[in-house]
Amino acid sequence: ESWADITNPDATNLLCRFENGAGGIVDFSRVATGRKFMQTYEIYGTKGSIAYSYDEINRLRFYSNDDRTGRRGFREIDVGPENPTFRAFLPLPNFGLGYNESKIIEAAEVIRSIVANRPMWPTFETGHHICQIVDACMQSSRERRWVDIPLAERQ
Repeated sequence: ESWADITNPDATNLLCRFENGAGGIVDFSRVATGRKFMQTYEIYGTKGSIAYSYDEINRLRFYSNDDRTGRRGFREIDVGPENPTFRAFLPLPNFGLGYNESKIIEAAEVIRSIVANRPMWPTFETGHHICQIVDACMQSSRERRWVDIPLAERQ
């Protein structure tokens, strides 16, 4: 059995500095033992935070520092039949849409944008900007220094 050379990272940790002074960490691994697919986002700010997991595709966890002492904690916000794209599949709350339903919703959005002759997000320029970000990350790793990323075009 022969093995091919690996030409891109299997796992990465990115440190980010944003223009407004905020910092960020992005971790990814496609070789994490025991994980078939896990995608999560956690965003922390001075006023609160949000957490999202693709395993619970219809749920967002929200925390606010404005909540009174003793009542602070993450509250779960579920998307349900009040959202037309959810209601098209499930008229009842507390059920999760899956990957297939998400892809149908995406395809419907593309068709709507074509019929209405209006651009939708993401655009080709968005994809180009993501490629610039990846290139800058690879350059930063090679050169062991911070690398600036061009600003995205305003949509």
